[in-house]
Amino acid sequence: MAELVGKRYGSAFFQLAKEENIVKEMYEEFEFVNDTVKNEKDLKILLESPRLNADEKKEIVENIFSGKVNDKLLGLLKLIIEKRRIKSLNDIFNEFKTLVDKDNNKIKATAVTVVKMKDKELNDLKSLLEEKLNQKVELKNVIDKTLLGGVLLRIGDRVIDGSIKRRMELLREDLLKIKVI
Repeated sequence: MAELVGKRYGSAFFQLAKEENIVKEMYEEFEFVNDTVKNEKDLKILLESPRLNADEKKEIVENIFSGKVNDKLLGLLKLIIEKRRIKSLNDIFNEFKTLVDKDNNKIKATAVTVVKMKDKELNDLKSLLEEKLNQKVELKNVIDKTLLGGVLLRIGDRVIDGSIKRRMELLREDLLKIKVI
């Protein structure tokens, strides 16, 4: 449910920012707001508290962010408080960020390996992916000791499994298909 809320509000806010030609400004300010709410535990507790009514929460947001962020972003914050969706703020921001990246022809990728990749290996892989995908790639390396070796690539919503673990699974399946006389 939270993901759906994030997609709806994030997409609508992106469209608004795009129409107003303020996507970059909104991204920077939205990131600031999201980080502030995420990192300031007391603020997060207050905004999610059932003891405070929506008007009190909106006043808190107004006092903290007024003059620091665009009125449209402040309006979004007040709207999600009014609709009791403040817990979805991070999901909304993530959807907004995904749409900004897509608009900038940028994609996220993760290289899952057994050991940490060297910077040169990571940069070479990033360059290769950018060339093949014809997009800017934001690549990070994640360690997973269960892979045995090789690389598992997650690019957007696609997965390319070049791990030894997967190769062994395929070999096992092939061996099980062989009939012994």
